[in-house]
Amino acid sequence: MQSTWLLKLVFGMSVIAATPLLRAQEEKNQERGSRAPLAGGPPRFNYLNSEFATISYVPVQKELNLTDDQKSKVDELCSAFRATTRPDFSGEGGRDREVMLQKIEEASKRAEKFTREKTPELHALLSEQQKTRLSQIIVQHQGRLIFTLPQYQEQLGLTAEQRDRMAAIHEEHSLRSREALTAARQDGADEAALYKTGLDLIDAWTQACEEVLTPAQKEKLAAMRGKDFDLSQLQSRSSRGL
Repeated sequence: MQSTWLLKLVFGMSVIAATPLLRAQEEKNQERGSRAPLAGGPPRFNYLNSEFATISYVPVQKELNLTDDQKSKVDELCSAFRATTRPDFSGEGGRDREVMLQKIEEASKRAEKFTREKTPELHALLSEQQKTRLSQIIVQHQGRLIFTLPQYQEQLGLTAEQRDRMAAIHEEHSLRSREALTAARQDGADEAALYKTGLDLIDAWTQACEEVLTPAQKEKLAAMRGKDFDLSQLQSRSSRGL
């Protein structure tokens, strides 16, 4: 369901930056490749930034024009990634929240370690053109997060002042998104209306961030994104090639 995914994305990002304290924690966590915790949970690995999570989708593999041999080897790595990073909620503790959070944090650390160690192996399977396109799809998948993630801020050449402005925009629009979507739901908006509201919020959020960029930085961003990829293809589990 596109609308359900979109609303979860907007609400999730708004919760992350709901207060200056959470934003500061987010920025601290991002320095080591993690996402800020939701509702007091532990830092989590940024799966949107993992090549293994992205290339596991059949539409992405088709976009990269993987050969049968490449696909077989890529799927092996992606299967190993999923097996390594899946939280194990069985055993003692059951559905206890603290136990679950601990297991999520452990899975996050395994995901970060796997990505760090196995990415060179994945890159060895791909051509330069395929690696570039995969990177572009990941940038698109990150959405507005790229404006607050250090690795992308560095690629764009953001100044300290621009980074501060991006952080302020992130906080302002995350709160605005929560308020707007909550109000729309309270007013009885249907799924189609909520989806339209979510799209408008995302567009406004992105435009506000892009207005901070210089013309040269905008050109750099366009190159980092490449041609548009239909991200709705990445929302269904059935589209994963595993």
